[in-house]
Amino acid sequence: YESVENSGIGSNGLTSARHDLLHHDYLHRYPESVDASVDSSLQYSGQFHLNESLHEVLGSSLGLAPHASRDGLDFGRWLLSPTRTYAPLISSLLRDIGTEGLHGMVHCSGGGQTKVLHFVKNLEVIKDDCFEIPPLFALIQKITGTTWQEMYRVFNMGHRLELYLPESLVAPALDWGKHYGIAAKVVGRVGQAINNSTSLQIKGPEGILQYNA
Repeated sequence: YESVENSGIGSNGLTSARHDLLHHDYLHRYPESVDASVDSSLQYSGQFHLNESLHEVLGSSLGLAPHASRDGLDFGRWLLSPTRTYAPLISSLLRDIGTEGLHGMVHCSGGGQTKVLHFVKNLEVIKDDCFEIPPLFALIQKITGTTWQEMYRVFNMGHRLELYLPESLVAPALDWGKHYGIAAKVVGRVGQAINNSTSLQIKGPEGILQYNA
């Protein structure tokens, strides 16, 4: 939807992201932007400034080569990328396939990749083919040392909208994603849980992450 790269933050964990990544200078420049009850060592504890070149930040921190989609983009605009709306996609999809076969939709905010656990019972959700982790989330993890277990609990980590539907409806769903220029794929599956438990497995960079409702 934009002419430049969107970081994918989606207002998901934005408070954590800005304090983890932005320089302590901003605490003194904008004291009204913080909660005074929080330890000052945790307020704007990062090393980056809003006007830094995104190419330089990602190159020095993650070793990423410059990419045309980031030309002229500064770190601040990238970090504060607008939240994309999926309304056009959802509207077209529902008109096409209806709601009868659609088991659910989850917007992965307020719980990141674990949000689905709020809406299922006695099921096992397995996400074993997620998208590649976007640079923003890789940067946050590297700078803060946050565990992958927690990263997937807080951030969307690469996809923000999930559709839960039967295999017969996968193809039209993927076609609509392609129509709107939105990367889409099957990231996992849902099965009956053992012992009436409710759980989620995510294949992360360092192995399987287990979450229970």
